[in-house]
Amino acid sequence: MKATELKTPASDIWQRFELQEAAYWSDYYRNASSETIERCGIHVSTIGSAQISIAANIDILGFNRVIGLGID
Repeated sequence: MKATELKTPASDIWQRFELQEAAYWSDYYRNASSETIERCGIHVSTIGSAQISIAANIDILGFNRVIGLGID
C-alpha cells in the first residue's frame, strides 16, 4: 500500500501508536508485584496524554521515561 492510499493520515496512526505504547507501559508498571514496586522504587503518573514511569532504584534510561508528551 502506498502512503497516498492511506485513509487515515500517518500522523493519526503514529499518535495512536504512541498512546498505545504509553498505555501498555503504564499497565506494565502498575501490575508489578508490590515487592518489585518497592525494591525498584516504581512510580507511575499520567498527565494529559503523557505517561511518566520512574524506577528510582534502576539507573537505566528505558525504565525512567515519559511517553506521549505533547501529542494530545
